[in-house]
Amino acid sequence: MTTVNRNDAWSEIFADYPILEKVDNAGFYDIQASDIKRYKEPRLMCKVDFREGMPDIMRQNGLSILAIQNGVYRIARNSPFLDVREDVAASIKEVAPPNLITLDHENPSSESAALDIAFATGILDDVFGEPSRLTIRGRKRCDLEFNIGQTHYPVEGVQVEVDGGYEGESGIHLIEAKIGSASNINIRQLLYPHRFWENFSESRKTVSSYIFFYQEGIYRFIPFEALGDDYRIDQSAEKLYRLKENRPTIDIRTISKRSGVVNETAPFPQADKLDKVIALVIKIAGTEQTLKEEVFLMFDMVPRQIDYYCNAALWLKLIEYNSREQSYQATSQGLAFAKLSYPNQIAEIAKLALTNSVFNFVLHNPDSNVPQAIRFQNRLNTDSTYERRLLTVRSWLADIERVLSR
Repeated sequence: MTTVNRNDAWSEIFADYPILEKVDNAGFYDIQASDIKRYKEPRLMCKVDFREGMPDIMRQNGLSILAIQNGVYRIARNSPFLDVREDVAASIKEVAPPNLITLDHENPSSESAALDIAFATGILDDVFGEPSRLTIRGRKRCDLEFNIGQTHYPVEGVQVEVDGGYEGESGIHLIEAKIGSASNINIRQLLYPHRFWENFSESRKTVSSYIFFYQEGIYRFIPFEALGDDYRIDQSAEKLYRLKENRPTIDIRTISKRSGVVNETAPFPQADKLDKVIALVIKIAGTEQTLKEEVFLMFDMVPRQIDYYCNAALWLKLIEYNSREQSYQATSQGLAFAKLSYPNQIAEIAKLALTNSVFNFVLHNPDSNVPQAIRFQNRLNTDSTYERRLLTVRSWLADIERVLSR
């Protein structure tokens, strides 16, 4: 197996196998994991949770890849992704935190932890419309079939995973959970378990499925519907919750400039969405080591953007990079950060970022250009670099003020 990157490996596969010809003539091409493994680990090659994770050659040809058997993947010309709007129209319901010392509700460090908090606070019963109990979690082998466009998918023995499955008197409720937000999601993560448990139930109980995002301290649930070959998420019916909590009170304008707090050797941040920086740190803190290629598959961003967000976390000294292993791990500061509540995470980022001369100057002089001496000190030597980084500075400051001024 070679060490080429994922995009190059797929390009080699397309050059060696008649994939495009077969898709044009037969509508699909089935490829074996054993063939893929000649080029790179199939687990990394075939995991595509978001549209941005599609290999370049597939994206350029309008192709998708989905598992149909254990070790067999079907490549076809369609799009298995459901778009998620970032704007939220629903109001946020505040709920009391759980009175449990064994459940850290300050900031869940994983999808399962977030679900446990939602269950313990009664959020899930409110989402489902009935009391429920946790009965499903983990992986199962499933058989099912479905169509996307003109392509048929006969699925046999494929492993599916449910982050949380709950049963009430009238229904079975399934949840696909994500730390952080996303602009789209692969239908596989919702449809495979939904159809499997529909077949299992045999109409004895209805099956409902939800995509759940834990972002910015908000528990967000969006229903998924699978009616025949029509698959969609219903954002008009989404529900949002937040735990009642004491928020930090910090006058960010009193934070002084000090050198050596952030990692000045890392690139200056170009990562506008602060919630994704936080989600990245939480995910990396949840493992001893996260391969760089695995980070690329965690978010709805292309690899170049992921690099920017990793660099932002490096700049904040919340993660570190092992060049020999090509992997990331959380620093001791990052591990402590991941356990904070969202408002306190924002407060911590404020304390770090505002010790930097650019952030501090823009905070106190929002309508002025950053002086050349400060730009050069932060290696923002060209106007284009400065303007792009300034967008990140303004975005972070807006989030900091929005959260800490509530």
